[in-house]
Amino acid sequence: SYETAVACYESPEYQEASKFRLAASTGHFVIVEGA
Repeated sequence: SYETAVACYESPEYQEASKFRLAASTGHFVIVEGA
């Protein structure tokens, strides 16, 4: 669900891991609501 995706993105675990991703790559992270 949208709420689960946002919670994952905002989690301390993802924020810590994202430091490595941001240092090594470029890209966009998109959460789309609805189907």
